[in-house]
Amino acid sequence: MDDPFDLAYPFTGRWLVQNSPADRVPSHGTELFASAYAIDFVPVAANGRTAPGDAGAR
Repeated sequence: MDDPFDLAYPFTGRWLVQNSPADRVPSHGTELFASAYAIDFVPVAANGRTAPGDAGAR
């Protein structure tokens, strides 16, 4: 197995991971559309709740 490496994400703030290849591969139940290793990020508002759009806006 290859050595682990760090990723840089194109966003900041608090986020939850809804689906990821850490749970299963393919992560979305299919290998179609290059989604086998996809990760779904959900923004988290300052009050700790998930929120649409910019997590820092609420």
